[in-house]
Amino acid sequence: MNYLHGMLALTLLGCAARSVTDTDAPTAVLPLTYQLTNWPAPAASVRIGQPVGIGILGDGTIAVFHRGLSDPAPYVADDAVQFIHPNSGEPLASWGAGFFVRPHGMHIDAGEHIWLTDIARHQVFKFTRDGKLLLTLGEEGVAGADSAHFNQPTDVAVGPWGNIFVTDGYGNRRVVKFAPDGRYLAQWGREGSAAGEFINPHAIDISAEGQLYVSDRENNRVQVFDTYGTFKKAYALPAATYAAVHDASTDLLYVTDYRVMSDTVVIGSDVYTLNERARAATSLIGRAGPQVQRKGNKPCRYHDLAIDTGGNLYLPDLTNNVVVQYATVVQLE
Repeated sequence: MNYLHGMLALTLLGCAARSVTDTDAPTAVLPLTYQLTNWPAPAASVRIGQPVGIGILGDGTIAVFHRGLSDPAPYVADDAVQFIHPNSGEPLASWGAGFFVRPHGMHIDAGEHIWLTDIARHQVFKFTRDGKLLLTLGEEGVAGADSAHFNQPTDVAVGPWGNIFVTDGYGNRRVVKFAPDGRYLAQWGREGSAAGEFINPHAIDISAEGQLYVSDRENNRVQVFDTYGTFKKAYALPAATYAAVHDASTDLLYVTDYRVMSDTVVIGSDVYTLNERARAATSLIGRAGPQVQRKGNKPCRYHDLAIDTGGNLYLPDLTNNVVVQYATVVQLE
């Protein structure tokens, strides 16, 4: 991956960082600060619909999965996968027109395969970087709860040994495990709020050690499992958890949420770090911070997140149809 240069600052815009209690009673926080950048620059010609998934390739290229510029009829007419230059923010290659109906989750595995979920097609797909379809899980347009069907699968992650994990979220409230060739292996979860239960398993990520992080959205938490589905622990967040990503370089878990008060007042998203050792949740950007003024007219709704090798955050805002970048702040002694 490429580092992004010239985007570091000395102060944090928005609310000050603050601690949030999790289910394991955290005892410390990690002092990280971020600043919203102007990436992509206003002159960049990227045009996307609602961005729902994001990932970073080995050369630093940003990959965005979006829902197109117009309603599907019945498929999204635009290229739903858009690659963006990490420095200039200019569009690069794209593909996927006429294939997807309701894009949702994205994952890039160690071999740089692009994994995507479509909640209207009830399917999960594996593509090459240039858009060649390699594997399909599920049956198009057919919802189900057996080993061969999904009901609106929300996300997918591929482990270090090639096993595939799918959050079958909106309809089935489960995690489904497959072998690298797509053979069904196991599943776990049901509707509820106890350990190992879900209201909506909305996203999934896996560490290099094989620890699974499932964003249990309406339960306002991230649940942690091993690859056999054994529950390990849970982290509570202040609002609905949309996505969680583990950063191996820092051993931190980054989580984005979305808060609506009294079912009517939209507050927007925030991003938190969870220190795996100290089990502490720390706000990084402040809810509905400067992105409202600089990147759109509505409170942000960050549906996913990605982290580059420089520690910079990329957040797809599906309310304002943009991807924003937060750069790490240089701390001077």
